[in-house]
Amino acid sequence: MSEEKKSENKDDSTSPNWLLLTAAVGLVLMILSTVWLVVPKIYPESEMQGQFGDMFGGANALFSGCAFVAIIYTIYLQKLDLNRQYEFMKTNRKIERARYRKDVLPKFSIDNSGEETGKRQNGYIEVKVSLTNLRHEIYETTFTQLRGNIPLEIKIGDVKYSYIKKDEIISFEVWYPENESSTQIIDITFETVDNVKWNNRITLQIHENEIIHDKVGKAKQFIGLEDDE
Repeated sequence: MSEEKKSENKDDSTSPNWLLLTAAVGLVLMILSTVWLVVPKIYPESEMQGQFGDMFGGANALFSGCAFVAIIYTIYLQKLDLNRQYEFMKTNRKIERARYRKDVLPKFSIDNSGEETGKRQNGYIEVKVSLTNLRHEIYETTFTQLRGNIPLEIKIGDVKYSYIKKDEIISFEVWYPENESSTQIIDITFETVDNVKWNNRITLQIHENEIIHDKVGKAKQFIGLEDDE
């Protein structure tokens, strides 16, 4: 019964439009019929009827101009509608992209205390940095310290993990100038559960074996959709 009432309400809501359209068509037909019946009686000669018709030439031009303006306005409205659709799709894409990132990407938390490994070379010291993955598991992960101002004679090796689960604590080594404040960048590559490769960077400011500031960048895909800012 409820569906029948809904259909009746829909019919009632559209009926005024049909009545208005029917009335407009009927009015136009009545005017045309009146002109067709009355004009021959007022102007029985064909030449006079032609002159009477020529009187409406300006009206024809006016209506043609109005029709042209209506077409331009319709195109303008369509453009506005397309712009709205584009913005709507763009917003939806950002939402879906953010949801996807939250569902697959890890979240790194860094321990703000460095532990000496005992390695020293040419005024540089190596410390161990601990990191916790607070969110989703990742695969084929590699930590690489970007050389920056680290001399070539100091060997910087990659630290690799085949699998890092949620809440797992892992570690990697970082070289920095001894007794100096230094900013070092760690490059991270990994794969998420959907086999997509990602790249991320961690910035560490180290002073006297202590990480006094850290910043985890925004992960970016190697291939696939571009990130939305």
